[in-house]
Amino acid sequence: MQSVQEKGSKSPIAVNVLSLTKVENTLKSVTYFGTLEPNRSRTLGFTVSGKIKTIAKRGQKAGPDELLVALEGSDFEEQKKSLQTRLSQAQSRQQFQQLQQQLSVLDEQIQTRRLLAPFDCVVDDVLAFENSLVRAQSPVLRILDTTKPRIKINLPRRVSERIQADLEVYFVIDDELVIGNLVERSQTEQAGSVFCWFALKQDLANTSYKFGQIVEARFNIRTGKSGFWVPLSALDRSGEGVWSLLLVETSNGASIVSRRLVTIGQLTDKQALIDGNVSQGALAVADGIHRVVPGQVVEPRLVKNESEAADRKPAK
Repeated sequence: MQSVQEKGSKSPIAVNVLSLTKVENTLKSVTYFGTLEPNRSRTLGFTVSGKIKTIAKRGQKAGPDELLVALEGSDFEEQKKSLQTRLSQAQSRQQFQQLQQQLSVLDEQIQTRRLLAPFDCVVDDVLAFENSLVRAQSPVLRILDTTKPRIKINLPRRVSERIQADLEVYFVIDDELVIGNLVERSQTEQAGSVFCWFALKQDLANTSYKFGQIVEARFNIRTGKSGFWVPLSALDRSGEGVWSLLLVETSNGASIVSRRLVTIGQLTDKQALIDGNVSQGALAVADGIHRVVPGQVVEPRLVKNESEAADRKPAK
């Protein structure tokens, strides 16, 4: 029986081939969506009753020890001025110490009528208004910590179990790519899903964001599958839906094309994880498979198998 090569050109056609390398427990890139949450929140209120003089607005940002709310305290301020004047005119050490003690007590009373930011924060909700009366222990403001925000994602249990603390997860926040890691996993399961929280490695000082906004998360998980990564251009599909791969094997010193039926265990945009009667180091035709047929003598040209790096690339 004559080979295709004998019927055609005497010079073997050059084909690009790649060497197949088997991979175990492959990676799969997945995408989920979560929400941006503050690391902590706090509701603020006074320990005394009074009338609100000034109060921060919703969305206002404040640093540590910046004033957020103040109660009317003109009487206290007048008393303080009077004490300071008397203190400067004290005639004896005993009188000076007594006035200084009174001033210290008065300062404490003034401070109880001022609410300062305990940390870098943004005002999330205003629960009182200027000139309104508030009672002691009544909530006045709700603030959110603007440092170290977290991402909350509801993940299938089987996916969450494959995420380790050192796995880098890529989040897209207002077109910015931010890296984070798993820091907490809920202990309760609902309908096969669990909540997971991820801490961000970078701060978002230069990123426009709002708590509660939807965030896209991308990461790689292990699938438990094994096989050979090949580019989609190396695969052929028959009318019956059967996939095959063209190999180049050496016979009597000649490089001859043969066909192998394969199964696909994992599929991405550019490559597929295949398995079948294929061995480690086999040479597969990388592209242009329509140009050759089984039994044809070819001139193989080894090219780099970019698909082999699929398990090492971050899911950006």
